[in-house]
Amino acid sequence: MIKNISRKSLLILFTIIIISCNSNVKSPLSGPVFTSLDATQTNIDFVNSIKDERNANILIYESFYNGGGVAIGDINNDGLQDLYFAGNQVGDKLYLNQGDFVFKDITDSAGILNKGGWSSGVTMVDINNDGHLDIYVCKTLYDESPDLRKNELYINNGNGTFTENAAKWGLDDVWRTMDSVFLDYDNDGLQDVFIVNQPPNPGFLSPLRGQNWLQPQFSCRLLKNKGNVFEDVSEQAGVLQKGYGLSATASDFNNDGHIDIYVANDYDTPDFLYINQGDGTFTNEINESMGHISYFSMGTDAGDINNDGLSDLVTLDMVASDNYRLKANMSGMNPDKFWSIVNAGGHYQYMFNTLQLNHGLDSDGQLKFGDIAQMSDISRTDWSWSPLIADFDNDGHKDIFITNGIKKDLRNNDAVKKSEKFFHKKIQEFAQKNPDTRIRDYLEVVDYNELIDILPSKKLSNFLFHNTADLTFTQKQEEWGLATPSFSSGAAYGDLDNDGDLDLIVSNVDAPPFIYKNNSSGHEGGNFIKIKTENEKGLNLNGVKVTLEYNGKKQFAESRSSRGFYSSSDNTVHFGTNDVTNIEKILVDWPNGKQTILNNVKVNQTLVVNIKEGIEPVPNSSSEPIFVADNNNGIDFSHQENSYDDYAKELLLPHKMSTQGGGSAVGDINNDGIDDIYFSGAKDQAGALYVSGPSGKYTRFNQNDFERDKSYEDMGALFFDADNDKDLDLYVASGGNESEDLKYYQDRLYINDGNGNFSNKTQKHLPQITISGSKVRQNDIDGDGDLDLLICGRQNPGNYPLPTSSLILINEGGQFVDKTSEIAPELLDLGMVTDAIWSDFDKDGIKDLIVVGEWMPLTFLANENGKLVDKTSGLGMQDKTGWWFAIEEGDFDNDGDMDYLIGNLGLNYKYKASPEEPFEVYAKDFDENGSLDIVLSYYENGISYPVRGRQCSSEQMPFIKDKFKDYDAFASSSLTEVYQSTGLNDAFNLKANSFASVLIENVEGKSFVPHTLPNYTQISSINDFLVQDFNNDGFLDFLYGGNLFNAEVETAKNDAGVGGLMLGNGKLQFNIYPKEKSGFLSDKEIKEILNLNNKEGQKIILNANNAPVQTFIF
Repeated sequence: MIKNISRKSLLILFTIIIISCNSNVKSPLSGPVFTSLDATQTNIDFVNSIKDERNANILIYESFYNGGGVAIGDINNDGLQDLYFAGNQVGDKLYLNQGDFVFKDITDSAGILNKGGWSSGVTMVDINNDGHLDIYVCKTLYDESPDLRKNELYINNGNGTFTENAAKWGLDDVWRTMDSVFLDYDNDGLQDVFIVNQPPNPGFLSPLRGQNWLQPQFSCRLLKNKGNVFEDVSEQAGVLQKGYGLSATASDFNNDGHIDIYVANDYDTPDFLYINQGDGTFTNEINESMGHISYFSMGTDAGDINNDGLSDLVTLDMVASDNYRLKANMSGMNPDKFWSIVNAGGHYQYMFNTLQLNHGLDSDGQLKFGDIAQMSDISRTDWSWSPLIADFDNDGHKDIFITNGIKKDLRNNDAVKKSEKFFHKKIQEFAQKNPDTRIRDYLEVVDYNELIDILPSKKLSNFLFHNTADLTFTQKQEEWGLATPSFSSGAAYGDLDNDGDLDLIVSNVDAPPFIYKNNSSGHEGGNFIKIKTENEKGLNLNGVKVTLEYNGKKQFAESRSSRGFYSSSDNTVHFGTNDVTNIEKILVDWPNGKQTILNNVKVNQTLVVNIKEGIEPVPNSSSEPIFVADNNNGIDFSHQENSYDDYAKELLLPHKMSTQGGGSAVGDINNDGIDDIYFSGAKDQAGALYVSGPSGKYTRFNQNDFERDKSYEDMGALFFDADNDKDLDLYVASGGNESEDLKYYQDRLYINDGNGNFSNKTQKHLPQITISGSKVRQNDIDGDGDLDLLICGRQNPGNYPLPTSSLILINEGGQFVDKTSEIAPELLDLGMVTDAIWSDFDKDGIKDLIVVGEWMPLTFLANENGKLVDKTSGLGMQDKTGWWFAIEEGDFDNDGDMDYLIGNLGLNYKYKASPEEPFEVYAKDFDENGSLDIVLSYYENGISYPVRGRQCSSEQMPFIKDKFKDYDAFASSSLTEVYQSTGLNDAFNLKANSFASVLIENVEGKSFVPHTLPNYTQISSINDFLVQDFNNDGFLDFLYGGNLFNAEVETAKNDAGVGGLMLGNGKLQFNIYPKEKSGFLSDKEIKEILNLNNKEGQKIILNANNAPVQTFIF
């Protein structure tokens, strides 16, 4: 509801009337979304100039080029948003908005001081609850001058002037504050503050270099607002942890009514995810909630990017967006350092931006995120600083703006080496001329300007990622008018002209700020609604959650100001509504637990809503989820991988091949009518058999032969009647990548004595098998009434990616005979098979075979008179190559034939593939040292390049360092230029043309049409499906699960997947069923999803690599 209060609200109402009078104007936007306004139009003449000086330069302070922040807020309550710019070596500036993008510099008259300090972050917030925005300015740098590092608090006097009063309020911190986040963490109505501090950050010529500055006194701080002073409660709140804090954001990530805090830490200290416990304390749950994070974390922001009512999170790093800068400016990840951080209790940190999709809570109440930055195409934006999540074109979906650029390329590999060489040369020359003089200050010997001039400099464009509403984004900075190259740092947004769209302010180094006017509103699809939230005194209120509901959709946002990097935006809640003109319902959830509901609200207006209008919310009548976790059924198996370093022998492997296990088998082994289950063990771990008892609970039934055989690595397993004695025997495939002794790849057959006791009878019943296998699939291939077997060959151990054979074992009276050459010669050296299915794909009444695998096409083998004949090319499947991991059948369009779900790597991985630009692997002894070398390649703008950089490539193939003397030469070279002289054309070569998981539509058994599955299924690899009509509507649905954890350290783990339930409509279309309703969520590396029939009903078993088994009741 709208209140008529103050001149400010009158102006807002006047703006609403003007907009409403023009609401029928729906002309499409003809020009760019943003128009850049210069100082002649705005009167903003601030320039954040940074000059390296003798006692303050990039060689002394590594954060010297970080730039400054900007704050947006209405300091005089006239309804117009004003601007504050933080200066580094120049004074801060405060500009009053006079309307129509004309500003007045009131810095001096307002009482803003310039004491010579280095301002970093700035926030506008009403600290003393008097109805006027105050200004908090963070200070850093200047190690020898703590007085210059005192943060400043400007109290708004309400008359256009401010009084600096940080000391009185206990906010004059001197610990090198980068940024601040104001939040009401204890819901008492007062704004508390989280201070983002960073330890001394010495450059390589700093006198502080070489000391351990990662100490508690330099940690971030939480200060509680006591009404007239702030009290440090960091230790008792649990947030006094060591790290190189650079930014932070606050949001109620788990929707429990208490604000949480995410802290982005630079360098190798992991970020913090502080979950508010509701009792004044926080718990860092980063390891439990996120599979991996950024390495050099910069700016961060939270917002709901997929309109599901949950806050997602973006964090920036500094990896380059193109091949040349990627290889020229960044060294490879150090595996030893990477694992030392992980093993010390840190986290998996990768040099990529992360976009953490909020999956909500799992069955244990643990918050789960998944990084989708690779699929969203925002993972690489170079040296980036500030991300802002907001709807910049009013289309109803939040976009992401990212600032970019640093004054000098500090990590240019060649320049760093050249500068080190120059430095040591100068030192050596001085020592030779002055043998008896001790150097006390290197800058007396080395000209810092000469040293700095060695570093290259290049301005870069900022990024605007437009939300395409399917978890992906499209770059629009050029089209939207935001692509001017710059050294941009802090940024903020707000509606500066009250026209209903968000304008952008960007602070630049050595250049005037960008003032971008947004042109979206008033045009076709440019509708909006804004909500200002107030407390009982009519004062601006942070931490309020607002949800819109209309046309079966919803949007969600929070009122808060601190966002991005060093900056604060207007905290008015803004929603674009595209062409929607009426909002059915607006829900305002207040920090005190009450709620305001507004119905049938017209768009293109600003609402002012007060907390005193809130009422107790009606409890949700939520029903029990479809799948309920079952933790007390007696199944306590946990797969435990042995320690083995695949990369010691195969340095350039894309992922470990020794961690592919996690097989299982379901069957009634004792003929009591209830399913039992076997779990495959890893190497040196015995497999485990669980038998159902009368109560429905399971008991582990120990088997001596399982224990004796634990030296094998179990892979796939199968219960079947091998000897036709009416009970189920057990076949276990052996696999792995560790052993050079072929005996450990011998599969095993365990014969059931009828009572569930199993004995290893391999020598009696099986031929010698030396392939490293994966799955086992049964079928009566020869039609003689007993079950024959397909053994899927997974890999050629130690020789990735060379193919191996899969086998056909024919059951001849309980003896299994290898008849692959006779029945299916196409299976010999077929490839790296991950899964297969016996299915009548050609509708002739006989089961055929479909085989999938890594680097393989979808391979179709028809059963013709007992022979398996390759039909792949005839069906047009020969080019459907990928990293396929799973296949399952189902008649998803109810037309009487089987369609096929096929799980692939997914679209959320560093590697990309298309028919035009495939992802490739080459294998050959390139350096002729007697070992197989691996070269992975990818395309950029039609040119193929090596995936790996000069450093790690040369560790495997030393000739590269000799051929390419510097990083620039290697970075400038294509794959052919790097390897052609080594006989690249003669190398073993495989291509992947797609990494998308698909549904293959069967058209009368004569042709197959691939349909890409929805993007929710593409956020990680899919390792298994379970097909069933879960909602009983007559159409098949499916559960899916996956992930691929053990990638090499320069490739982020494929860990964003938490599985899911996809509901089918009988037309080969699927929609994700909300996880809070399905209850199905698992962030493990799921290998198999099994259906287990039990006295208690149907159970869903999730078997994962290196993790405990999970069970759900359906």
